[in-house]
Amino acid sequence: VAILAQVHFSKEIAYSAERRGATRMVPRTGSVFLALLSTAASDLTVKQPRPSMDEYKAQKAAEAEEAKQAEADKAKMAGVNKVIEMIDDLTSKVLTEGEKEAFAYNKYACFCKDTTTDKNRAIQRGTDMKAQILAEITSLNEHRDDLDEEIQALTTNLQETEEELATATKERHATLAVYEKNSADLTSAINAIDGAIDVMKSSKNPSFVQIQGISKTLQTATLMADALGIKSATEASTKVAMFLQQPNVEMEDYKFHSDSVIDSLEHLKRDFRNEKADLDSVETTSVKEYDALKQTKLDHIKNKENDMAAAKLEQDRTTSEISSNTMGMSTVNAQLLDDQKYLAELAEMCEEKAKTWDQRTKVRADELSALTAATAIIKDRVKEKTSSGTVRFAQQGVRVNLVNKIVQIPEAMEAFEDKAEAAESTPASFLQKR
Repeated sequence: VAILAQVHFSKEIAYSAERRGATRMVPRTGSVFLALLSTAASDLTVKQPRPSMDEYKAQKAAEAEEAKQAEADKAKMAGVNKVIEMIDDLTSKVLTEGEKEAFAYNKYACFCKDTTTDKNRAIQRGTDMKAQILAEITSLNEHRDDLDEEIQALTTNLQETEEELATATKERHATLAVYEKNSADLTSAINAIDGAIDVMKSSKNPSFVQIQGISKTLQTATLMADALGIKSATEASTKVAMFLQQPNVEMEDYKFHSDSVIDSLEHLKRDFRNEKADLDSVETTSVKEYDALKQTKLDHIKNKENDMAAAKLEQDRTTSEISSNTMGMSTVNAQLLDDQKYLAELAEMCEEKAKTWDQRTKVRADELSALTAATAIIKDRVKEKTSSGTVRFAQQGVRVNLVNKIVQIPEAMEAFEDKAEAAESTPASFLQKR
């Protein structure tokens, strides 16, 4: 472009020099680049015929007329360009608002997605925790039922053991009473026999009173011996009876008979002592057995009471854990219901927001489509047909704000597009098709 401009400038210089009668104008800049341009201009001057003055004036007039016509067309296009500019501004505004709303909606959509994910995880955790707590409560209830059965069994066992101990104690008391009575009788009998023997040994000629006392003692001892099943009691009883039937005997006869009676009584005494020994032995064995049984029962009762105390303590702990888990279950249920309710409300709200966004996106797309169509129509139809000879846009009663309203009303845009399509039905020239 610079070279062509210099060439054109050189032609003008050459033409001016020719008018002044000079054959050639030498550049005074001294620049090699300008020299080359001057040489090129001289070559072009030589090759092309120089225009005449009339041609030059006609060319200048045509250029001035062309510039004037372009300025007039530009003035006529001012209204159209203003409308196009306003539509472009409106389009930019719609796009900007759409971008802002899209950013806000994307942020809200991320919130919906993240919150929904978090709530679903919270609900899953709550559901798992609820199942875990429920299983724990079920296990604790079963354990408490087992403890109840164990405590009931321990209570029954304790009652049975205490009853057995009471029965054994009662029997021991009865046995002891019988022993004490028999022991006292045997002791009395032995003492009575000892007294009778002493009387018979110490008295060579006992009195009637002494004989009666001995007789009464021996009768009592004989009855006791019969009751106890002592065989020597029969012999002693016979000899005593025979002796008592002869109270007035001489000394030798008394001694003979008393010695025989004393031997029988001593034999009976030994039997009584043996019986007493057996009775004491049985009593001793009975006492040992009772003491052993009693100790066993007491130890058993103590162990069972300890088991029951431990079972009751475990029962209390289990009951406390059940209560704690039940409270935890209530908390988990409340939180789970709250999360589920919140998730349902969030889903509804996000769905409504998505529908609104879809509707607004469609409306904005329609607005942009209408604005794009209006811009294309004005640029392709109106602008091409607008020149200095056409009526100005404002002269046709078209206002700028009318365009804003047209592009926002689908019916108006459809009518506008119908007119544009009707205008397109006319044959286009080759240049218009280009």
